[in-house]
Amino acid sequence: MIDELKIALVHDDLTQYGGAERVLQVMHEIWPDAPIYTSIYDREVMLKKGWNDEGMNIISSSFQWLPNKAKFANKFYLPIYPIAFESFDFSEFDVVISSSSRFAHGIITRPETVHISYCNSPARFLWMYNDYEREHGRIKSWQKIFLFPILNWQRMWDQLASERVDFYIGNSNTIEERIKKIYRRDSEVIFPPVDVESFIPESNVKKENYYIIVSRLAGHKRVDLAVKAFNELGHEYNLKIIGAGDKREELKAMAKGNIEFLGFVSDEERNSLVQSAKAFLYPQFEDFGITAVEANAAGTPLIGYGKGGLLDTMIEGKTAVFFDEQTPEAIIRAIHKFEKMKFDSGDCIENAKNFSEEKFKKKLKEYVEEKWKNAFRQ
Repeated sequence: MIDELKIALVHDDLTQYGGAERVLQVMHEIWPDAPIYTSIYDREVMLKKGWNDEGMNIISSSFQWLPNKAKFANKFYLPIYPIAFESFDFSEFDVVISSSSRFAHGIITRPETVHISYCNSPARFLWMYNDYEREHGRIKSWQKIFLFPILNWQRMWDQLASERVDFYIGNSNTIEERIKKIYRRDSEVIFPPVDVESFIPESNVKKENYYIIVSRLAGHKRVDLAVKAFNELGHEYNLKIIGAGDKREELKAMAKGNIEFLGFVSDEERNSLVQSAKAFLYPQFEDFGITAVEANAAGTPLIGYGKGGLLDTMIEGKTAVFFDEQTPEAIIRAIHKFEKMKFDSGDCIENAKNFSEEKFKKKLKEYVEEKWKNAFRQ
C-alpha cells in the first residue's frame, strides 16, 4: 500500500515563504512522516513569514554551515549549488518527490526508487535569462564575463539532471509546455493548492467603488501599467494597492489621488478589501497565479493579462475579463468592458474551488500511487 511506502520530499531551499513553499507544506500534510531535504533552512526567517515546521523532519545539506548562506545562496554559491543535492543519500526510500524550480530535481536516486518531480518551472535564470534579468535588475557587463560561463555549465548540468527524473508534474499548462521545450520530457499537470476556504466570504458582500491589486511591488509585476491606466481614467475610478517592494516609492510618485497604497495589511483586512472590491487587477504574466484564484474565492472577478496561468484558472466572461497587451490603454479598454458586464460572485467562488487544497491532495496522492504501482513493474 502507498501508505506503507517510505517517501522523502526535496525542496530547493527554505529561505523565503512563497507559493512553492506552500505547495511543499501541503505535500507534507499528505505524507507527514516524510522527511524534507533541502539545501538551506533559514528557520528564523521562515517562521516570521508564516511557515509552520511542527512535526517536520527537515534535513539540510552541508550548505547550512556556509557563512551568510541565505543571502549568498543564489549568488556567490551558485556555481556549487548542484553539489548540495547530489550529496544526499536516498537509498532507504521507495519514492522521492522533488519540488523544484532550480536544482532539487538533480538528486541522485537508486534505480529502484521512483523519483517524481513537481516542477514549478525549469530554472528561469538558466533558460529564460533575459526575462529573469529584466525582472530582477540588470547586471554589469564585466560581471557577465564571469557569470555566463557558469550559466552555460549549469544548463548542461540541468539537462543531464532532468534525465534523472522518472516522472514530471507541471504546475500549469504553461510549465508543461516549458518542460517539453527545455527538457524534452512529457509531464502531467496538477495545479498547485490554493487556500480558497479562508477567502470565501461568510455572506454576500456589498461591492464598493474601487478596484484592487495585491502584489509584490517589483518591476515584473507591472503594477506601473495599472497606475498609468488609473491616472488616465481619473477620479471616478479608484485603485487600492496592497503590498510592498522596491518599486513602491517610484509608483507612489507617479500615482494620482485616486490611487491608494496600503502597504502590508493583516490577512483579515486583505480578505475584506478583496471581497469588497469591484474587480481584482492582474497586469502581470504568471505561470499559475495563486492570488488570482484567491480573488475569485473571495467572490471578486478579475481583470487580467490573458496569458499564462490565467488561461488555466479563469473563465473569460464569467469570472474574468482579459486584455491581450500589457499597456495602460489595454487595461483601460478592459475596465470599460468590465463596467458594462455583470458578474456573479457565486460563479467566481465555485471556479476557485477547482483549485482547493483538498483537490490537490487527492490528485497528487493518486498520481504517486499510480506511478509507484506501474513504474518498473510492467
